Amino acid sequence: MSVARVTELTAASAKSFDDAIKTGIG
Repeated sequence: MSVARVTELTAASAKSFDDAIKTGIG
């Protein structure tokens, strides 16, 4: 797996996590 792919997945996970928190708070 390429570094770019790992970075992409990490960014996507972070965004999903952030969205989940906002939804939970909101």
